[in-house]
Amino acid sequence: MKRFAVFLVALATCAAASFPAAAAQQAPQPGAVTVSLGTMETVLSDYSLDAKAALNTLDQARSGYRDKKEWGEITQADRDTLSAAELTYRDTFRHLVLSAKRQYLTYCADSSLLSADEAAAQNARAQLETDAAMLRQGYLSQNAYNESLENSQKLDAAARAQDTKVTQGRKALRTLLNIPANVDMQILQPADSEMNFSGIPALKYGEDLIEMKRANDSIRIDSMNYATVRKEIASSDEQIENAQIKLTQTEQTQTTAFRSLYDTLQNSYRTYGQELEQVARREREAQAQERQLALGYISRRQYDDAVSALRNLRCQREADRNALYLSLLQYRDMKAGISAAGSQA
Repeated sequence: MKRFAVFLVALATCAAASFPAAAAQQAPQPGAVTVSLGTMETVLSDYSLDAKAALNTLDQARSGYRDKKEWGEITQADRDTLSAAELTYRDTFRHLVLSAKRQYLTYCADSSLLSADEAAAQNARAQLETDAAMLRQGYLSQNAYNESLENSQKLDAAARAQDTKVTQGRKALRTLLNIPANVDMQILQPADSEMNFSGIPALKYGEDLIEMKRANDSIRIDSMNYATVRKEIASSDEQIENAQIKLTQTEQTQTTAFRSLYDTLQNSYRTYGQELEQVARREREAQAQERQLALGYISRRQYDDAVSALRNLRCQREADRNALYLSLLQYRDMKAGISAAGSQA
């Protein structure tokens, strides 16, 4: 069997075997850990067992290479094996970063939605008290009061459900990052300034595609494997053909994923720009309605409904902003050589 092909099987075995070793390592346990876009990679390196296991696997490959080098037995297949290990580690860690940031941003978006739901529920309770007083004074019908009560109960239930979702999301994020229960996890909301989308309209897909194919980890690994199989005297025509087919399939898979990311970025960027304009317009309208409320031209309920709609629109904008950021992160990673998620060798 070819040494390089055998290594790919051994690499997966080493990864599984390295988990207990990683679990035995003691992660640093300061009084508090700050989780944000800027700290995510450091937190993963410090706590994630998956990250530690991947690094252990790479260290084992490097150690094996050094041992062979000391005995003067290094071959091209050995060099390819080490390169494959380094590329696999890079892919694995970047995919961990992407997964962690997605979980973190989901939690932050859910937290924003919880704030909006709680504000809406509070406004509904206040309106219900007003309606109850009007009912007692005979200024409101029982049916109208019942509708107000039903609305308040519905919004209270929505806020409680969202609170449960946020609590579960926080636990899921702690579990994903492997932060111990006795360590305070402080989560910072992401700022718009941390997500720069200005370069999206200027992306040049054709040039980026060439760069991606040249740097892509999965393509490079399959290309090395194909070259090794071709050089092996014992390789059959069928083995050579299979290696070539796998390389071709990998190139097609990575190209398709890259094109999909590019199209998503262009479409989502336009939608996000429209949402920014819509939010800005609604904010101006809310300011005008606040003045109208003070002058008695609109009711408190009308004003609260407008503010609630604005909060929900902001939450939608935040969710779409986060999705756009993750797509841009994936695109940049792929351009730099990281394989599409779920397709690494």
